[in-house]
Amino acid sequence: MPVDDSPEADALRRQVRAELEAEHELRGERIRQRRQHAKARARDKADDRRRIEESLVREQVREEFYKEKGYKLYTDSTGRELWLSPEEFEWRQKRHRHGRRKRKIYEPALNNQGRVWLFYVGLLILAIVVGIALAR
Repeated sequence: MPVDDSPEADALRRQVRAELEAEHELRGERIRQRRQHAKARARDKADDRRRIEESLVREQVREEFYKEKGYKLYTDSTGRELWLSPEEFEWRQKRHRHGRRKRKIYEPALNNQGRVWLFYVGLLILAIVVGIALAR
């Protein structure tokens, strides 16, 4: 197919070329943005790794320090693990042991059978009162 050299064809060529230039610039901008995001993600991952390593070192040093000072690992009633000094540990253990002995066992004054008899007596009294009221 022969190419037309008319002024309309030249105008169309210029328009298409301008569209392609705009598309080219847009693609270049997208690539630059992707690179920036990739660098930011890499920095974030490195920061996360550094923080994790720091926390592991802190935990290791803390554990060594507590063991050196005679602290004991204690798990409280909610499941949290705490390092307690020997004095604190003994105090909690003492409080825990003595707490069991002090508890009073609840025994109801009337057992269930006594409550049933009390209910029947109440019904009987109510029936007598209603009977007397109807007899008058």
